Amino acid sequence: MSELIEKIKGYAIERDGCWVWIGATQQNTTTPVMMFRGKVSGVRRFLAEARGNKIPPTKVATYTCNEPLCVHPNHVGVKERRTVLQRTFREMDEGRRVTINHSRAMGKRKHSKLTMELAREIRESSGSLRELAKKYEVTTYCIWAIKKGKTWKEPESANPFAALIRRSQK
Repeated sequence: MSELIEKIKGYAIERDGCWVWIGATQQNTTTPVMMFRGKVSGVRRFLAEARGNKIPPTKVATYTCNEPLCVHPNHVGVKERRTVLQRTFREMDEGRRVTINHSRAMGKRKHSKLTMELAREIRESSGSLRELAKKYEVTTYCIWAIKKGKTWKEPESANPFAALIRRSQK
């Protein structure tokens, strides 16, 4: 178990008594995942199984605190899958999931070559993807994603109608 704990600590930061996961997550979720001893699985599942819990298909290892990215061993519990889904939908209705994803993106941007101002500049420029990528020293995919509004979104773009509003203003 200590080998597992050490690996988890390498991908988490301590905040307010929680170990907040900054490693990989399952696509479009806040479920932390990692490879351990040749197997890729959820971090909480590894922790629960290391404690001797058997997790049947109707249950899932999840967080018991208020931090969806928490992987602290004392904050991991095994609950009914249905209960966890209900909690997730409730949090989505409250807008909490959007905030979590936004704060994670902001944290990752601290080390980025780009800023919001440069992203705006890229969005408004007419050069080719390759030219812009070379100019800003990023990948062509990065430029494409900014131009398509997939990344570096303006704060008001959380509004699902923001793109329509922008188009109507042109």
